[in-house]
Amino acid sequence: MSNLIGVIMCGGESKRRGTDKGLVPIENQVWATFMADKLSFLNIPVIFSVNPQQVNKYSEHISPSDLMIDDNLIKGPARGLLTAHGSYPELDILLLACDMLDLDAHTIMQLLRIYKAEKAYDFYVYQDENYAQPFCGIYRSAGVRKLQANILENGLISVSMQYVLNQGNTKRITIKSNAAFANYNYKT
Repeated sequence: MSNLIGVIMCGGESKRRGTDKGLVPIENQVWATFMADKLSFLNIPVIFSVNPQQVNKYSEHISPSDLMIDDNLIKGPARGLLTAHGSYPELDILLLACDMLDLDAHTIMQLLRIYKAEKAYDFYVYQDENYAQPFCGIYRSAGVRKLQANILENGLISVSMQYVLNQGNTKRITIKSNAAFANYNYKT
């Protein structure tokens, strides 16, 4: 696991929720750190992907040295992935969304087992009948390098995670529990 880093994706705009999801309180912490705790059993470094406007607020809960500020010119969720790759170009990246609160250790472990056993793929994500789940996924550094070259070659300025997955050699793992992939985009 020495070639893997965890990245908690917090840099979104939270338009649907109306408040920064990564900073919503839960069990004496915030969602961002709650999600990072889900990776503690792996003993890998974990960083938090934020946009420049979030740095001050996140610094109240997370060490500034653990914050990675999205600096890639690409717009959209792939921005955090590409920024992480730019900061850690030799490491594979385990991306988690800050709002997938029901994600369990079994689901993470299954992803890791497949990543370690089937090395031929660029990306590893869960897939339901219609949609890939990019934010419990592993992105090999070589695959992200190819993606970055594709983006530069085609002059793209906005890249969706579905585009990322469709451009790479992606292992799509059938979801066994949809509950693990619930996200909390709206206030209840």
